[in-house]
Amino acid sequence: MIRASIKPWRAWFQNGFHPAQQHSTLSENWLRENAPSYSVVGQRS
Repeated sequence: MIRASIKPWRAWFQNGFHPAQQHSTLSENWLRENAPSYSVVGQRS
């Protein structure tokens, strides 16, 4: 996890950084696998 986080973390400090420029595969996987553990703010059931 640390190795996968270093490059995106360092990019955050660069001028012109925007999160959409990074790959989101790890976060998408986490959200899908942990969907029962959270609720989206403002989303109605």
